[in-house]
Amino acid sequence: MRQLWMGRMMSPDPLGGSLANPQSLNRYAYALNNPLRFTDPTGMYVTNCASGDKACAKNAAAFEKSRQHDLKSKNAGIRNAAGAYGDPGKKNGITVAFGDPGKGKAGTTTVTGLEADPDHPGSFRADATVTIRPGQSGADLDSTVGHEGQHVEDAQGFASTVTPQGFYDFSKNLTSFQTELNAYRITNSILSDEGVTRGFGTCGDSPCALGFGVGNPDSTIRQFLANPANGYGVTEGNPGSRQFPEITTPNPVPQ
Repeated sequence: MRQLWMGRMMSPDPLGGSLANPQSLNRYAYALNNPLRFTDPTGMYVTNCASGDKACAKNAAAFEKSRQHDLKSKNAGIRNAAGAYGDPGKKNGITVAFGDPGKGKAGTTTVTGLEADPDHPGSFRADATVTIRPGQSGADLDSTVGHEGQHVEDAQGFASTVTPQGFYDFSKNLTSFQTELNAYRITNSILSDEGVTRGFGTCGDSPCALGFGVGNPDSTIRQFLANPANGYGVTEGNPGSRQFPEITTPNPVPQ
């Protein structure tokens, strides 16, 4: 394991920063020294809301409402995905932003590395930014929150295997295919539970659909992910990059 992708507790800010954004490593700086653009309302995390930006604050409130909705699901997978974000004001390495995720997506998760977990000495957690497209509501937002939360859950699953000596469970560093399959399964479960069906992308010559009444959703998800026109082009045989692309070889704990 290299220090290149580990944060360190170096100053009074209890949460620390990310090496993907070196300025965030200054624990004395408020809102990345840009208070006209960013706010740090709790002293615990940076949002992408400008000071007084009511629209962004509304999106943040809607996000948390959907997260709370998912946390109450009877489906343990949905609850775990929603819980992976952590609670507002208690940073666990995850930043939620609001903006255009690109490629017409409702959300996206970018994993930037690992950092020491100050709450659990000797353990590590993922650094990641989740970007949510503004303006979503209802089942659409619930499913987006759950979908991206599953990516976070997968990233934290690998981080939890990393030891102070640099060993880890490489199988938990999921490929794009693996984590997207997991995330779209969560999407399907949330939509199904709320009794709605949503079309998206193309599967063969027909639109893809997930949610209530959709038979064999795994087949649909696999067809969707295999089509490059949908922004992925990944399969089990061609699974794409891993969530932590720097980590390319196994390094298991010696037996």
